[in-house]
Amino acid sequence: MKPTLESVLSSKEAVSHFEVMREKPKKFFMAGSAIKLYTEDKESNSVVEGYLWVLSDVTAQKLEEYMARNFLSLISHKFKTPLACINGFAQILKDEVEAGKGLPDIVGKASSTIFTQGGKLSTLIETLLDFVTVDSMEEAGLKKTEFDAAGIFEEAVKAIQSRYRAMEGLNFKVIIPEPVKLTADKAMVKNALKAMLDNAIKFNQAKEKLIIMSAQARDGHALLSVGDNGPGIPGEELTNIFNKFYQVESSFTGQVEGWGLGLALVKKCAELHHGQAQVKSQLQKGSAFTLILPQ
Repeated sequence: MKPTLESVLSSKEAVSHFEVMREKPKKFFMAGSAIKLYTEDKESNSVVEGYLWVLSDVTAQKLEEYMARNFLSLISHKFKTPLACINGFAQILKDEVEAGKGLPDIVGKASSTIFTQGGKLSTLIETLLDFVTVDSMEEAGLKKTEFDAAGIFEEAVKAIQSRYRAMEGLNFKVIIPEPVKLTADKAMVKNALKAMLDNAIKFNQAKEKLIIMSAQARDGHALLSVGDNGPGIPGEELTNIFNKFYQVESSFTGQVEGWGLGLALVKKCAELHHGQAQVKSQLQKGSAFTLILPQ
């Protein structure tokens, strides 16, 4: 049982949520609430009289979630190898054309198109794999190490630079007045920052795109932020922005390729570290996403 029965009973919360799992002879999952029932003693003090347990079987739901994650992971891995071959040979053809080897122009155009579109598909698959990995992880699986905020931002930018090398008017700015250290799963935080940077760039229609990365320490937490000068997000969209497979209406951001999983990954990273994912936005001025993690 997660949390343990003892922790549920000793909790000061009026309502506690938990899951129960039996290993043998059959594994099943239950979710429910433990509600404390109070009465008053002679001095009018509240005293716990008993508990009301409300349970429901969520085994089918858990099985569906497990199968969905496995399916997405399997499909992603199956695509990676053939895509690598397609992109590799497309690059060879491009190089041959550019080297003046006498190949027809159509070969150069076709290989360039294949390489570009293959790269986009590779990015989609990488995003899907990153999300599936994080979505299926529990807190116990985190590999926490101490690292520096400026360094992890630098690694995240390097990881996405190849996608936007040909983009004109893209400018990065870093604002980290003082060194900020944190202890967290470095690979997961890097993927979360990559998602935040991707989001800031892809949905930005400005000719001169400004991406601002900042970090600060506050009340024992590290605040890692990515801001932009994009179109902003309508207020009614903000409550859904971190949901899986959700994207803001194209009338604000244009048609953008993607799964709508990047910010959901950021939220999951925050939850696993007992942190928060926040967004502030103003129409026609831009947005700022912040990952808040305990130091």
